[in-house]
Amino acid sequence: MMLMEELKTTEEDAREIISKGHLEKIQPKFIRYKIAKYKEAGLSNKDIIIRPVLLMYSEDRLIKRIKYLRELGFMDFNIYNLVSTEILFEKYVQQLLNERKINFNN
Repeated sequence: MMLMEELKTTEEDAREIISKGHLEKIQPKFIRYKIAKYKEAGLSNKDIIIRPVLLMYSEDRLIKRIKYLRELGFMDFNIYNLVSTEILFEKYVQQLLNERKINFNN
């Protein structure tokens, strides 16, 4: 199973990731590509295992946010330590960054 190899996890965990992240209809080559891009951006296997829904989002937009957050010092820890994945996606990021005049929607 491709997820077992990419994320170095068990078959049971890989099946759980697929169901939790709603990845059944995504081709394995796209999942492999996204995992590689996210690892390159600095996410760990554990980040992806705990939040498999990350694989459903646009990798370009998510990577852009990860880079901004890292530059600002918010990514010195892994995302699974956060209360919610919202720090990467929605209003919370913009609230944090408004004072620095950074807008992710550009």
